[in-house]
Amino acid sequence: MRIVPLDKGAGTTAMLRKVPADLIWRPEPAEMRMLETRLLTQTPGLPFSAMIDENGKPCALHRAVLAPAAVSVMRKSCPATSAGRSD
Repeated sequence: MRIVPLDKGAGTTAMLRKVPADLIWRPEPAEMRMLETRLLTQTPGLPFSAMIDENGKPCALHRAVLAPAAVSVMRKSCPATSAGRSD
């Protein structure tokens, strides 16, 4: 699992302080535009969270503030990857 911050707001910045740096993915600008196009056309605004499968396609969407319980539900919607996962 990786975190891709879509905004630089105070809430996102505070959340990222609690996330290990190796779990934060900051795509190159062209790839970020593709992700934004793919994801943000599916939601009217923030807060919004998505999980992306190993093929780069959304497998779980959450349209509210993200909490640990919501992450567990989202993970159950996404297939296990070759890297494995733990629930």
